[in-house]
Amino acid sequence: MTERLRSVHFAADPLLEACLSGTATLHAGMAEAAVAKVQQALMELGYVLRDYGPDGVFGRETGEAVAVFNSDIGLAADAVVGSRTMAALDDRIAAERSGQLEDATDTAMQSPLPPAASSTAATAAAYASRAVDAALAQAAGGAHFLAGAGGARPGGTEGTSLRPAGVTVTPARTDPADPAVFAARCEVHGPHVCAGRFNARNGGIAGGRPAASTDTDLIVYLAGLASLPEERWKPFFQFFSPRRFEGGMLGSQLVWGEDCRAKRHFDGVGLVNWCLEQAVEARYPITFDIATWATDASGTDSVALTEPPRKGDLLLRALDGAFTHIGFLVGDNDPGVPADLGHVVLAEQASVGVVLRRFSPSGWSLRRRPSPALLRGRW
Repeated sequence: MTERLRSVHFAADPLLEACLSGTATLHAGMAEAAVAKVQQALMELGYVLRDYGPDGVFGRETGEAVAVFNSDIGLAADAVVGSRTMAALDDRIAAERSGQLEDATDTAMQSPLPPAASSTAATAAAYASRAVDAALAQAAGGAHFLAGAGGARPGGTEGTSLRPAGVTVTPARTDPADPAVFAARCEVHGPHVCAGRFNARNGGIAGGRPAASTDTDLIVYLAGLASLPEERWKPFFQFFSPRRFEGGMLGSQLVWGEDCRAKRHFDGVGLVNWCLEQAVEARYPITFDIATWATDASGTDSVALTEPPRKGDLLLRALDGAFTHIGFLVGDNDPGVPADLGHVVLAEQASVGVVLRRFSPSGWSLRRRPSPALLRGRW
């Protein structure tokens, strides 16, 4: 009987099944959805893919992570995902608990634009550039990823026009098996609990880490809180608070994340919509879902992925036929600069929040450029 992959995140992928059976491998130079799934699994297990993240391109960074994983499981430290590598990776993911992949898209948010009146491409580019500056400021400020969130802080109303609020603080719990201290929550597409950028190795907050209910520091910290009224609670070492969240390939995880109370929270499309609303100074709402951003109805034009990097272009990535990531291209608009020297700013996933990654054209599915139509003829 043919062995099959156990994790729901891998089992439907024929290339990964072929890797398990020994009839195929993942190796340098490949650009596949299967590579993105392996990259995501490695990141969640603590292996480093800090430059590009789960972009689906098997480059040097991915090869180094695979080699370290192979060495850790007792194989030769080579940069190939073969049968034994795939089996071990599947075992590690399935053993934790398989759940649904984090999906930050919102299929209900669509607002087709009316025809634009007179405007200029230069004006559209200027507003797109301003939106990128807003996104970079959120990355620098350590904004958190939270599915369903559109830019609000817990208890605030400063999110997008469509989702100005909806982010709250999870009711406090001091049970070491299921704690909740200063952790944001969103009911849209949820409920979801914020992971607090705990994955330090891949772009999260320094000092963030997975935890266990038997950890002495966790038990002592929670016991101390339990003896105090909530208004006197403070984060662990000024920044950290424990929480259990559901998401990613490992399912339920107990982590030391960052205190959520002062942080804006976004999902992928929420960041794009919020930043563009900031660029136009909220003169009108931008409420597209990720699928609409991939079409002309969004007021954007299709651009070749390999064009020189231009600040403000939108990038979209699809996995298994559905768009999963969206972000802004960061570049200097120099026609002499190769595309792969650009960067992407995006709300990537719960474990790292809003991050800046290097841009690899083969790691993305579409590139769209804001046009005068996006401005609705108002400027």
